[in-house]
Amino acid sequence: MKSLRWTGISWGVALALLWLGSVHLYAQSGIPDPDSMTLESVRAYSGTINTDDMLVIIEYRIDYAILPSLAATDAFICRFFVDGLEVNAAEIIAFNNLGYGLGVCSMYFTAAELVAAGIEFENPNAEDYEAIVQGKPSAFADPPLVRTSSINYRDPNLTAQLLLTDVANLAIGLENDAGWLANGFDLITFTTGQQVLTLDGEAYFGQAIPNLQIMIPDLFGSSTTSPQVFERQFGVSEQDRLLGLWDAGPMGPLFQQLADDLRLSKTWILALLGLAVVGGAVFLAVRLTGAPEFGMLTIPFSFPLVTAAGLGSMTAVFFVTALGIIGLMFSLFLRRAA
Repeated sequence: MKSLRWTGISWGVALALLWLGSVHLYAQSGIPDPDSMTLESVRAYSGTINTDDMLVIIEYRIDYAILPSLAATDAFICRFFVDGLEVNAAEIIAFNNLGYGLGVCSMYFTAAELVAAGIEFENPNAEDYEAIVQGKPSAFADPPLVRTSSINYRDPNLTAQLLLTDVANLAIGLENDAGWLANGFDLITFTTGQQVLTLDGEAYFGQAIPNLQIMIPDLFGSSTTSPQVFERQFGVSEQDRLLGLWDAGPMGPLFQQLADDLRLSKTWILALLGLAVVGGAVFLAVRLTGAPEFGMLTIPFSFPLVTAAGLGSMTAVFFVTALGIIGLMFSLFLRRAA
């Protein structure tokens, strides 16, 4: 029993020391309150990716004369409240000066999330919507915060245009801010007469406003656009014209009579005549040269000429010509290799 009592006392002392150590560690990890903290602007946009969604962009300023060792990502958070309840939150991006100074954070709501949170764009019923930037309890004993219910709802009929303009202006404002200028960040530039984000601008705003490249691809120099596809309709008017070349002459009735007697279509009669002409060209070439290769070589040239004269269908031209080319390749390469 005595040993059990001492064991319990030992565990109590160990836990007390552990608690004191954690308190000391917490005190070391905490940071002082900022010298000043403001919300520069809060804008809301509807229909940025899908119909009836909402994007909220907060421009904040958290100033310290001496930057804390703890990044703003770990010390502060952006929040959105409805009637005193948090419905969305976003981290601050530690891009320039650990995220302190002038910066941007954003929160995105799908249409379903807006309905679930009871949010209506433009707040027609004057409910209590608040945008907040606040210190985290892990970094402050009494977290500082700034809040505003003054939200600029942008015209939903001009979302893409206004969002592009506003983000471009935010980028200009950031790169001209003393805290950003000191680190030499260039966030936006002109390319072929159009404002586009630089690599630094894409890196920062791509994190601060997720899916921004989908919302306004024109602001990204490396944006991807869908190609415009035109479907073409192909007919057989040219084939019909070629097959009708003999109709107006004296041979037209003869071909038609031959087709009737043989119970074939006139197209078949003309195709057979065309094949006979091509076959004659092949035979003549082989007879004169003694080489089958030259006979095959006549097919890709003679068959289109025969078809242009109205003897055969264009479908048969391509098919037989392809066979002729295959036979020629065999004669020139495979047979000799064997």
